Amino acid sequence: MRRILVVTNDTPHATAVVSSLRESGCEFTVTSTFTAAREYLDAVDMQPTLVVVEVRLGAYNGLQLALHARARGIPAIVLGEPNPINECEAREMGAAYLSWADFGDAELQSVVSALMAGHHNPAGAAIDPPPVRPDAMPFAAAWALASASPVARAGSPARFLVH
Repeated sequence: MRRILVVTNDTPHATAVVSSLRESGCEFTVTSTFTAAREYLDAVDMQPTLVVVEVRLGAYNGLQLALHARARGIPAIVLGEPNPINECEAREMGAAYLSWADFGDAELQSVVSALMAGHHNPAGAAIDPPPVRPDAMPFAAAWALASASPVARAGSPARFLVH
């Protein structure tokens, strides 16, 4: 059975997604926070088949969660307002993007079917973690250096390791 994780802090949006896909015979888990969704994705025994996430999740961004899912080989659909930047970022992360303006049962079902069949994969089958440069200093050290006074930083180029 296919399991779909729906992540949105907007109850009407969650209801719309579940209602659109209910007849597909899927099992749904709905959560409203990034933290709960990430914990669910990290649980080995509960891996969903698909993640449907809203781009706005309070302090976090649904794109981050889509990337987290994709790194585990789980396809994702990001839902949000019409925004070409968010759409481009979602596609670069290997996720589908569907705007609420274009949202409808047929559109969502079509994207889900394509993802389940493996036909929608704009950025490759999996996302590798970013390469670590041997000369990059650890994040904590880079942060401490960046937080230091300008005098302490003088003559010491900072290299940041971005995750």
